Amino acid sequence: MERRFIERTDFSAARRGYDPDEVDRHLREIAEAAERAAAAPSPGESLGSVAAEQVRAIVEAAENSASDIELTARAEMDKLTADARREAEQTRSAAEADALETRTNAESEAAGHVQGVQDATSTMTAKAETIDSELEGLVTNLRSTVGDLTERLRREAEDLTGQLEELREGLSDIRAAAPPSSSTTSVGSAGGAATTTSPVDDDLLEDLEEEDAELAYEAATEEEPELAEAEAELAEDELAEGEPVAAVDQPTLAEPVEDEELLEEVEEPAEEVEARAGPGGEGSEGARLIALNMALNGTPRDETARYLEENFNLPDQDSILDEVYARAGG
Repeated sequence: MERRFIERTDFSAARRGYDPDEVDRHLREIAEAAERAAAAPSPGESLGSVAAEQVRAIVEAAENSASDIELTARAEMDKLTADARREAEQTRSAAEADALETRTNAESEAAGHVQGVQDATSTMTAKAETIDSELEGLVTNLRSTVGDLTERLRREAEDLTGQLEELREGLSDIRAAAPPSSSTTSVGSAGGAATTTSPVDDDLLEDLEEEDAELAYEAATEEEPELAEAEAELAEDELAEGEPVAAVDQPTLAEPVEDEELLEEVEEPAEEVEARAGPGGEGSEGARLIALNMALNGTPRDETARYLEENFNLPDQDSILDEVYARAGG
């Protein structure tokens, strides 16, 4: 066997096995021994056979060693491959489990958010319906209130008109009872002996009619701010709902008396009016006018009653006071 066949290096590489340097060195020693044996004179044919057998055994051992190294390397490679596949499978399974858990959690959270949005939407819708119902009720109440106020103002205006008519009739009766030329009225003294006469001024009666008209205007205008405020609130609510504002009929109010001279004449001293009124049934109308004038001037009811008791003999003084102070709003 030649040296080049003993020291050949075309074996397969493997991770585990004998040290390549040691194997090469061993083979080199064998090759040298083989060369020495070949170069030495042959003592006999038996010695050559023994050497050849030894070389063959050594080569066979080397070949077996290389085969074992290859088998060991293959087994190690298969083991590493199996371990790698097992680890990859475990990693993939863990990744799939994590992905499934993440997707499940995301779906659960999304469902929770959707449910929360639906609940909030339902709550807001219910609140909106409640507010709409309340606004509709408020608008209905405002309309009813405005209608009631309008109706009440109309009734009060009609009542004031009736009261003015009664006053005019009373004044007409006073004019008819006065003498056509001198128009005098007597007021009896405490003893009944002395009398004082003074003419009944027709302008005073007209002034009192104007005063009654002004009283009617003031009584009607006292309700006007409340009606205006109710109309404003109704207009705001209807504008918010996009509905046209319904016009509210207001009662026609009497024009105020702006003539200061007439007002000054109405406020003339009660003694002058008293001198023009008469006793008995005719004096009750004069007492009513005096009491009305005092009530309009803010005189307390007790003081007015005391004045009427001192200057008139009235069987229905309380009813007169009730009437005039009701008209004056006091």
